[in-house]
Amino acid sequence: MKKTNFLILTKSWQHHSRKSGYGGVFRDFESDLINFYYLNGEQILGPLRKFLILVFIKILRKRNIFNTIEKLYLTCLIVIKKINYIHFTAMEDLFFDLNAKIDLRKIFTIHIPIEQLQLYPYFWDRIKKNDALICVSKSQKNFLEKYVKIIEFIPHSIDIEYYTQKQDLSKKYNSGLFNCITCGVHLRDYVTLSKIIKKCYSLNQEIRFRIIYPKNMFNPVILDFFNDLSEYKNVTIYIGIDDLQLKELYSSSHLLVLPLYNGTANNSILEATAMSLPIVTTDLEGTKDYLNDSFTTFIEKDNIDGYINAIFSLFKDPNKCVMQAINANDFCKQNFANEIIKSKLITFYEKLVKTD
Repeated sequence: MKKTNFLILTKSWQHHSRKSGYGGVFRDFESDLINFYYLNGEQILGPLRKFLILVFIKILRKRNIFNTIEKLYLTCLIVIKKINYIHFTAMEDLFFDLNAKIDLRKIFTIHIPIEQLQLYPYFWDRIKKNDALICVSKSQKNFLEKYVKIIEFIPHSIDIEYYTQKQDLSKKYNSGLFNCITCGVHLRDYVTLSKIIKKCYSLNQEIRFRIIYPKNMFNPVILDFFNDLSEYKNVTIYIGIDDLQLKELYSSSHLLVLPLYNGTANNSILEATAMSLPIVTTDLEGTKDYLNDSFTTFIEKDNIDGYINAIFSLFKDPNKCVMQAINANDFCKQNFANEIIKSKLITFYEKLVKTD
């Protein structure tokens, strides 16, 4: 039986861990129906692209040459490998459309919340052109299923072999230390976080905060935020750390504090649950597919006192922390391990092939 050829176009999520989200699941797929090929969208031109950026950056920006070259490269690969399906694993980061004459089925994964999607008409145009859509939250699927014929909810995943808590939880939470950790950029509410840190400092300086931020992702708001916190001794900021450092910081932290403006799949949540951390975060429909109240305290937006009360409640009750930590890890292993999500993706792909 002739196999169908699938090309999975991924992105190198430089501001995320390679072990969570879409960073590690798309490899080593096996199917009796499908041949799989993989391409990292940010490595199409490799070193040549970096050289061109340095030498011709102004010209290239004006003429949009990068998109043209990448489109040509991808088109050639599709023709040479006789690709039947292509899965764009980040619809939002696709800055060009393929030649309409190419006989190809397109699958998109959408990550942004519905509220953001409605602001960008070109995303709607892209959704209409797809043959199948993967959503990373049920709230996306519930809204979009009336517009798309083939749609599936398949969550992000995490490498639970890599992200695993090796400390004794009882000793950890009875050590007298209490480190709150927060990570990431996208849709993070750093205004609320700043208020939480300042209020905690005024009430109890034993509660400490660790902020993990990627390199090369700065903007004036973030710089003002960092400068504003420079005088507070209860906060440490880590910039551009690697996966191993990230894991070590999770391991020695006690709580994920994650104020958000909005959200769907969230790698910080996956990493924290895999590393057995209780979570205090904003009450959002889009992130609840990755959480439950056995280890999460949900707080209304802008409710600073709600965050403070939740943090202090856990700080004062080590046994409660241990129980929530165990629940978080169990929930993650049962629902988001790479092998579980990989199986769901392959099943979805094979269903498409069988019904084509």
